[in-house]
Amino acid sequence: VPTGVRIRASIEIVSVDEVGDGWFQVVQRWTVEVEGTEKPACVADSVGRLLA
Repeated sequence: VPTGVRIRASIEIVSVDEVGDGWFQVVQRWTVEVEGTEKPACVADSVGRLLA
């Protein structure tokens, strides 16, 4: 990413699944866009577990 350009990150919830005993697995898709470019600089999935 060049110095001085604006970037924007967005998050999409891809899935939420119950894995048992009150635990949930959440998959989020992060997209980082750079001003003036056609395709994203980065697209990554983050997997986490939450206890409810």
